[in-house]
Amino acid sequence: PMNPKPGYGPWEPGTPEYEKGAQLYKDNCVRCHGDAGEGNNEKFYPRIGGQHYKYIVRQFEWIRDGKRRNANPDMVKQIQEFSDQDMKMVINWVSRQVPKELVAPSPDWLNPDFK
Repeated sequence: PMNPKPGYGPWEPGTPEYEKGAQLYKDNCVRCHGDAGEGNNEKFYPRIGGQHYKYIVRQFEWIRDGKRRNANPDMVKQIQEFSDQDMKMVINWVSRQVPKELVAPSPDWLNPDFK
């Protein structure tokens, strides 16, 4: 299970930046990554909803800037015009889409397999 509060981006729901990120996601990302970042295993589109904000920022930059050699060419083309601010707003929104079925019961929950 995921930590109930993974590494979120800086903007809370209801802020203009959060809403802009949601719109950018809807306009640019839903087709491949799904309504809440759930991905598509059959087409190899990764689950990004609830991913750690800084991790996704780094991956996005590497894809956009051509540093990630295994990037899907459609993804590269889709995001190359994003400004740094647009990137941060959309990733902020994505980082907060934590799938409820994957959330640990509490922040201090420990997997019994590791006790």
